[in-house]
Formats: sequence, structure tokens, C-alpha cells
Amino acid sequence: MVDAQRAEQYLANEIGLGSQKAEEFISSFRNGGVVARIAEPGETFLRYYGNRPTGNFLTRLKFGNPAEAIAGLNLGGFGNDASLVQVVTKPTIIFEGGIAGGTEEATQFFATDISAFQFGQGAPYGN
Repeated sequence: MVDAQRAEQYLANEIGLGSQKAEEFISSFRNGGVVARIAEPGETFLRYYGNRPTGNFLTRLKFGNPAEAIAGLNLGGFGNDASLVQVVTKPTIIFEGGIAGGTEEATQFFATDISAFQFGQGAPYGN
């Protein structure tokens, strides 16, 4: 487990997000609790999005429709309509933890280097 302050410092200084954006990202984890680890080759993550084809926040949960994804991942206040889902894979450092305001079973992953991932084409639900 990495404490929130250390995770924020890493994102701000090593990744170059700046302190305000790093604090915002870490605060999206439930109770600021995150685990830092390397995502191994072949691990598969899902990303729910509307208009941005790449991004840092990923999950492993499959949702049946956009409304379920928005509620489960607490996407409502971020302008993400979760109309598409994509599969992403590749090794990089990730932060893993529960989602502040999300469902209890929902876990999010923050990819520190999105260029390390292969973002597939988004597809409507059920495909």
C-alpha cells in the first residue's frame, strides 16, 4: 500500500502531472488508498469513455450498459458518458484501489504511462 501523499508526489514529480492534478487523481481512490505495482504483459483492463480515445483510468469490471458503468465507476461528475468500452493491455506502473463514490466492488487502475498501453477501438456494449 502506498500512502496518498507519496502517490501524489510520484504523479506530480515523476510523471509530471503537477500537484493539483495529482491530488485530484489520488482523491478519486476510496480513502486515498492505493497499491502501486507493475501491470504484467497480458493483463487486460477495460476503459469506459465517451469522447476521449485514451486515458489513465481503467477497471476490470464489465458493465451491461452506460448507466451501470457511470454509477459503478462514479463517472457522472466528469463528463464521461461511458458510451464505449475498450480493452487495453501492456506493462506499466499502475495504481490500484477502490473508487471514491463508486460501488463497493469497483476497483480502478490508474496507468502512469498511457503510451505503454495499446488502446483498442471502442465498441458499443454487448460487442
